[in-house]
Amino acid sequence: MIFNFVFANIVINEIHYNPDQTLEGPDSNHEFIEIFNNSSHEVNLDGYSIYMVTYWGWWSDHELLVEFDHNHTIAPFSYEIISSGHSIYDFSLENWHDDITLPNSENTTLIIYNPHHDPEDHVTYDDGHPWPNEADGDGYSLVLMDVNVDNNSSCNWTISSDIGGSPGFENFGDTMYGCIDADACNYNQEANVGDGSCEYPAEGFSCDGDCVVGEDCNGVCGGTAEEDCS
Repeated sequence: MIFNFVFANIVINEIHYNPDQTLEGPDSNHEFIEIFNNSSHEVNLDGYSIYMVTYWGWWSDHELLVEFDHNHTIAPFSYEIISSGHSIYDFSLENWHDDITLPNSENTTLIIYNPHHDPEDHVTYDDGHPWPNEADGDGYSLVLMDVNVDNNSSCNWTISSDIGGSPGFENFGDTMYGCIDADACNYNQEANVGDGSCEYPAEGFSCDGDCVVGEDCNGVCGGTAEEDCS
């Protein structure tokens, strides 16, 4: 399936495909797709639909996620949440197809079709590099850094500032770029957008360069020598 990138009015802006069940609850209640009306006029979504395409080697499966209701509109520069967790996201659509879940696997494509069944927007996301893997079960969502860029490029996505994402709201307030992984040596607690700058210690060492797994009799950090080296 081949798409050409064009700037769309209706943009896939946030994807929460694998929540942290220990922090948020069952995936089916918290998974969502957020779309954004990136225009200065109201858009009538009657006739629009969202499909999910999953790839299994040479075979692919096209699955309808949602068909928008007659005269369902989205206001200028506003958001719409598509989710089965209606008790959680009380402003979500009610016609999300039952028992639909977003895959936690590679090469999943979400496609918005307009009333002429032409692709309005699409994103092919992955649960691993180069896509942010913190969105795969750590509680963060995938968020688009700028609605005016190609949202099918992993370079233009990062993880949400907060656990559970930001459904129905701006992805970021005052943007500050930096390392947002608390386990990294250069974690910046004031940053809210990851910039790929995180640095990590070598295995067995702390960020200060200290051995944290013990040394063998040869003085090798994490070594296995047990004989008398004296």
